[in-house]
Amino acid sequence: MAKKKKQLPKYLYRFKSIDTTMQLIYVINEITKGELYLSRPEDFNDIFDAMSVLSKDNMYDYFKDSPDIDHIIELVKYVNKVYGKTSVRKNAGILKDLSMNFWIDMNNHYNQTMRQMRIACFTECLYSMPMWAHYANDHQGVCLLYDTTTFTDPIHRTRLFPVNYTKQIPDMILEGTAKSKAVKFKSLESCVTKKHEDWSYEKEWRLIYHQGFFYSKEEDVPEEFYESGKVISFYKPSKVYLGYKVKVQVENFIREIVEGLGIDVVKMESTVFGLVPKES
Repeated sequence: MAKKKKQLPKYLYRFKSIDTTMQLIYVINEITKGELYLSRPEDFNDIFDAMSVLSKDNMYDYFKDSPDIDHIIELVKYVNKVYGKTSVRKNAGILKDLSMNFWIDMNNHYNQTMRQMRIACFTECLYSMPMWAHYANDHQGVCLLYDTTTFTDPIHRTRLFPVNYTKQIPDMILEGTAKSKAVKFKSLESCVTKKHEDWSYEKEWRLIYHQGFFYSKEEDVPEEFYESGKVISFYKPSKVYLGYKVKVQVENFIREIVEGLGIDVVKMESTVFGLVPKES
């Protein structure tokens, strides 16, 4: 039975640094225009994020626990079709002699394809000290609150995925060989929504789009797409939380730009019990 997708929380939060002029511009546009910046996976702080890492040393180890010999044969046929390698015999022993090179090539292909993803990160947490420190330039940035009940666009809702935290980094080849009866690899979203359990405190959600949502043909993709993130039309936040160390001029500026937009601005303060919204 397929695992039921986790229910979208009513509130999602998005930590933002405003350490540079460009970061401040992105935050202003996100607040006032609902323009959301989707990052490249390679720009994330975890170098293993959105990456498939081979966990086996030889071809045989990938298939020795496979439930179906026919599946093994079909999978090798598929690899041969893609890479034009060796012929296939109906003998699992051939797998011991096959080179790992085309699994390496295929894994590289997966990782390269994942670089076509553009991702915006959200969290269920507001009061996390590490989140404010790591993603809001040490409490000097902001955290934007989004009310998901206002997300009326069905595409945006279906492109929001919870991050699953696991004991090991994903191996897309291993996941593919575990399938039976057909050559089917799990969607790339399954890889870009898996992180090591060390990151579980983040309780992250991701809005994920790939280049096919923006360009109909490969030849239409401009070179600059691979060099930066992507801005999309999204929703305005319902509230802006200011870090307790936010600079006075930045605080005043943000309060000024939200005037008349119906967006509350609340400053956080540090107490012996942790972070809390400062009473007006």
